[in-house]
Amino acid sequence: KPRIATCTVAHGEHKEGYQRALSTHISHGDYHKYPTYLLDHPILDGLWSKESLLLELLLQELSKPKPEQLEWLVWFDADTVIMNKLIPLETFLPPEERSDVHLLYTKDWNGLNNGVFMLRVSTWSLELLSSVLAYRTFRPEDDLPFTEQSAMENVMQMDKYKAGAVQCPPQWFNSYPGDGDEGDVHFDHRPGQLLVHFAGVGDKSKAISDWIDKLEANRTRWEMPLSETNYERQIEEFWRGL
Repeated sequence: KPRIATCTVAHGEHKEGYQRALSTHISHGDYHKYPTYLLDHPILDGLWSKESLLLELLLQELSKPKPEQLEWLVWFDADTVIMNKLIPLETFLPPEERSDVHLLYTKDWNGLNNGVFMLRVSTWSLELLSSVLAYRTFRPEDDLPFTEQSAMENVMQMDKYKAGAVQCPPQWFNSYPGDGDEGDVHFDHRPGQLLVHFAGVGDKSKAISDWIDKLEANRTRWEMPLSETNYERQIEEFWRGL
């Protein structure tokens, strides 16, 4: 039985590029036998459909007997491309004894970036998403510059949720297309890493296609088994240090 399912969105203005990006996720899911849930139409306005889909999936899973439930849901924005499909998502999960960890996320220079995050199937997660979706109702005066992402960041800072969310290095699962600027070295995608996320990129379709072309032209440069990356050592040290 799969422990993990992936979720992503398959509609929007950069449709052509998004379809190619989506194909990399489907291929990754097939390779590791992850069910993939696609949102192909908006549920709520703007980007709020993300939390809506996750909430729906969480409710479905939590209504099943425990042995039949998925353990984690992984969200990918539509502008993410899997560059190394050989990396299993289990690589990033907390050790078994860290059942207090419910959310793995990354930050960039704007704060939380929820283009990719990992959410445990739990009542904690259910309450977190419910709080995010209700945020505009109860805090209409709050400025949310990045809409649902800002709401999620604010909710995560509440005492109730703070301890259950763990910030991970962006290069684990949310790296960006680097332009060689040394200042962004902690965000830049490197060969062997899981994916590249085109956050804030203007012409997303072109950027996505350029990177997928690079991948298809030279798979051995980008795709390598987990054992040939530094993920395992890095991740083990990370959890040991927490």
